[in-house]
Amino acid sequence: MKKIGLLGLVVPIMLLAGCQTQSSSSQHSAAPSSQAPAKVKKTRFASLTSKLEKEDLKMELPQTSGLGKATKNINVRYTKKGDTTTVYYSVGSSKKKFNDASLEKEHPYLTLTKISGLSKKEITSKINYQAATKGLPTVKLDDETTAVSQGAAGQSYLTWNKDNWSFTVKANSYLGEKPKATANEVVDLLEDYRLPSKDGKGAMQFTVSEQYASLGNEMLFEKDGNLYQVKAHSIKTMFKMMQSLR
Repeated sequence: MKKIGLLGLVVPIMLLAGCQTQSSSSQHSAAPSSQAPAKVKKTRFASLTSKLEKEDLKMELPQTSGLGKATKNINVRYTKKGDTTTVYYSVGSSKKKFNDASLEKEHPYLTLTKISGLSKKEITSKINYQAATKGLPTVKLDDETTAVSQGAAGQSYLTWNKDNWSFTVKANSYLGEKPKATANEVVDLLEDYRLPSKDGKGAMQFTVSEQYASLGNEMLFEKDGNLYQVKAHSIKTMFKMMQSLR
């Protein structure tokens, strides 16, 4: 019989021990983790939106405040009178309970209204889409956008159309206001933000002056047989919020 040396016995034993260690390590790494995933804390705006949704308002709502980080003291209330429901978004000196009665005294930075029960003709009339007009002076806003210029009763207007939306910027001539800068701002924002989905035509109107607590910028459109009306202090905030509407 052939003799086996001491080295010949040690090597197989070491290999066997290594396999057992690797198998044990694999079993430990394959064991499921007992730690539950960390819960993501809702923002204040998301929590307030959830409360609105529980009210069964049957309307689309923005999923972002449009204000970035300045939402610590954001407040929300709503009113419902017949076929008209309006949601008021405001920022106060402190947080208030959802739909708190004291919020009536707080100036909203944006309101969203849904009106149901209107006929198609009534909706079209309220939207007041401005069709393109020929034969009037024009102002070029960018390489793809040309607005029609009009003026009457101390007001000057720039109007243009895109994707079944009409856009009108109004300026007060008595105050020396010019509509072009605001019109250019709108054109730039349209490159960055998606407009809400709608049925048929929609219309937007903007004012050059932004007075304290004013809601001089407006968006009107139809969705699922309802008329939606948005009024906002800031054009950019309105676009941000309406992009997230669902």
